[in-house]
Amino acid sequence: MILAIYGLYQRPGGINKKQFVESPADYLVISYLVWTILTTGSWFDLSKAMMPFASFYFVTALALNSVQRLNKFLTCWVTGLALTMLLTICSIYGFEIVAGTTDLTNQFLGRLALNTWIYNNPNSLGHGIVALIPAAYIWFVWKRNVTSKLLGIAIIAGSAQVTFLTQSKGAYLCGAAAVTASLMFRRRKIVQIFTLVCVMTAGIGALKLLPRMEELDTKEAGIAGRLLIWQMAYNAMVNTRTGEGWKKFEAWIDTDDYGLIHKATHGSYVNVGADLGYIGLMLFVGILYANGRTLLQAKVEPELVDLERCQRLLLSLTVSFSASAWMIDRAYHTDFFILAGAVAAFHRLLVEPIKNQENTELKILHQNSHIELDQKARLRNLIPDMTDSAQPIALAQNLVSPHDVKISQFSDSSQNEIFMNGRLKREECEPAMFYGLKWRHLQWIDAACIVALLICVISAWNYLMTSFISF
Repeated sequence: MILAIYGLYQRPGGINKKQFVESPADYLVISYLVWTILTTGSWFDLSKAMMPFASFYFVTALALNSVQRLNKFLTCWVTGLALTMLLTICSIYGFEIVAGTTDLTNQFLGRLALNTWIYNNPNSLGHGIVALIPAAYIWFVWKRNVTSKLLGIAIIAGSAQVTFLTQSKGAYLCGAAAVTASLMFRRRKIVQIFTLVCVMTAGIGALKLLPRMEELDTKEAGIAGRLLIWQMAYNAMVNTRTGEGWKKFEAWIDTDDYGLIHKATHGSYVNVGADLGYIGLMLFVGILYANGRTLLQAKVEPELVDLERCQRLLLSLTVSFSASAWMIDRAYHTDFFILAGAVAAFHRLLVEPIKNQENTELKILHQNSHIELDQKARLRNLIPDMTDSAQPIALAQNLVSPHDVKISQFSDSSQNEIFMNGRLKREECEPAMFYGLKWRHLQWIDAACIVALLICVISAWNYLMTSFISF
């Protein structure tokens, strides 16, 4: 990370302060980290703990300053997930590359796990690999050649098998949400409605057939314990308002067999709410909102297929993370900040052409204003001399009609501009469809949307822990 920061400073143009606040997500991430420090106490120690998160976010957002870099970065992301899936598949068929994977799977009564620091339990493995199913479709199948499509189909099949064998109920639900969002994105309304109807009918029916989905009820011990923890976390948020502090909320459950045991919150929203209170949860939801609005609102030119592929993949990963956040603790993982940084980099790439276009138009208008002033000055100089009989000839020779004035072509513009009757007229018509992203700053409507999302999250949290929804 130190080398990455050093590389940013050494690149042409270096870094200036304005680059750290070029997207709405920048303000939200900074506010989220500052709020975490202020509400936890021990500011110096917390500042050191937050520095890696800030570094991951801003290095990602600033380093991926071209479509090629963003494409390579996301290729590495998908490749990493694919390699994880391959390592797990090998253990299924007797080629245990990661030692201890088989024994770990046996400890979980046959539920597949990978003996690594991140994926050492079935739930984390399931939530990680299920995101690869829509990601592989977008990255290897969508608008690709036949060879790439065959590779993508193989990766999708392997990911589905791994997810199935983890028997993770949350991973099944998360996968359904991510696949649905990927299939509906940029489709016609009738296709979106049809897809949604299929998911709500046949999709739910298919989910019931998956392993352990029949246990999705409050009578199941795991769900009952999770809802009890959610009630503890909710009380911590309501009673303290600002939360108990970063990583300070702990849930302890008294059991008959093991006595008092410590349990995780099993939910990022729940975890953040208990630790950082209402404001912290609002900022966490706000970052996800910024990701979603950027990716849904941005319009990519049809010929920029690689950039649109990046857009689709980032949206799929955002939906996958947002769904998983209801079931596993990922709020304090670096992948949250890396994903937000990648979306912020995409935001910068889409906003930059609009800035360039506006700068070009300002230069054109500036040039036109000089031409108008020059014409008026020449006209004033002609008026005193028009006392002799040659005044019509002098006027004809010296007065230049504004209809004949042309603006020279700028180096950063592909079109000539003609000044006619005080107006700009393009020789080539502008496209009817707008491409790019005009959303640059947080506005009151964004604040209202973020608060509305916060209310929805808290309402869903409250409803689930009191009236659990089963299929």
